[in-house]
Amino acid sequence: MVNIPVDSMTVRDAPFGEIERRVQKHPFVRTVSAFRGSGDAIMLQVQERKPIAYALYRNKQYYVDTEGALLPYRLVGSVLDIPMITYIQRSVLDSTTLRGALAILQTLNENDKELSRNISEVQVMPNGEYVLVTIAQATPILFGKADDAQAKIARLSAFWKQKVSSINKRAFSYIDVRWSGQVVVFPL
Repeated sequence: MVNIPVDSMTVRDAPFGEIERRVQKHPFVRTVSAFRGSGDAIMLQVQERKPIAYALYRNKQYYVDTEGALLPYRLVGSVLDIPMITYIQRSVLDSTTLRGALAILQTLNENDKELSRNISEVQVMPNGEYVLVTIAQATPILFGKADDAQAKIARLSAFWKQKVSSINKRAFSYIDVRWSGQVVVFPL
């Protein structure tokens, strides 16, 4: 990946800054440190970006990491089991709504891994609100704005464990967690 001529160069003379700059250009590299190892070794410490979602925007697919960095879809050799973020009737992919979607996904993953694994999509609506879509039955969860995500997810998680898991993923027309202190459900 990094091609720096080393004809008569010693490790002491290695251009560590140049090595770091070149490696850092790779879109999946978050940070890199180059340093002298034992003997004649040049060591690289690389922290990679980890995709947590796909983003579909204007018919182009990207990976997105926790910091909201858009990563090329083509560079991953295997299929990742991560949710998709879609923009419904929005002409602009803006960082505010992307960060909101990522905050919801991260809060879900930190607080309820089972529920997080059951979300296939986060839709960003034209009004800036979010709708989560479940894997089972493609049930929409009206989430509203990303603010107060912790409380909304706590209510959703409690409902999911108490009602949804115990009744074999019973189908609902929708689940609504936008209202403070409650979960509104409309059954099929």
